[in-house]
Amino acid sequence: MNNSSLIVKKLIEKNILDEANKDIYEYGSFIIFNYFVLYLTAYIVCRVYLLNYDLLYFLSIILLFRSYTGGFHFKNYYYCLFTSIMELFFIAFLLKNLNLNTNILLVLIIIFSIFIFLFAPVDTKNRRLDVNERRKIKKKVLIILTCGLLLSFLFFIMCYEELLLVYFLSLSHCLILLIFGIIDNKIRM
Repeated sequence: MNNSSLIVKKLIEKNILDEANKDIYEYGSFIIFNYFVLYLTAYIVCRVYLLNYDLLYFLSIILLFRSYTGGFHFKNYYYCLFTSIMELFFIAFLLKNLNLNTNILLVLIIIFSIFIFLFAPVDTKNRRLDVNERRKIKKKVLIILTCGLLLSFLFFIMCYEELLLVYFLSLSHCLILLIFGIIDNKIRM
């Protein structure tokens, strides 16, 4: 029994939660716990690498995109968690050491946004999408990408190179997982 199940069990015993929705509560508390672990890790890595709050910004963008774009998912939670934590360290390293021209960053952000829009959403084994769902999600992805592009232009104009780089790395991560998800789906067929 994991921590999420224990918390939900205690809340049901105290009549705070309804037993009929136990699975939903367990899943929700599991997601909240995972987000907490990731954000805490990102915060600690930010402090170690002296990164302001760039990783928190990166993680927020990733979680927003992953909610709608789909893509590759590990079959095992612990692989996913370990890989996510290692990735935070890698992104912190890139943020400290990668120095790209802002013009190039802006062009890459536009190109990656177009590819994400074209590829997303990608089905997963556990979440198959019908045509209507795909269309609704595609609209949400377009809204998110449009807002991201507007913010990118603002970062560019205001010379916030660091935030432009964080957004670029977020898009890169999303695009890589979309491509891996497409490949994974092809292999399963």
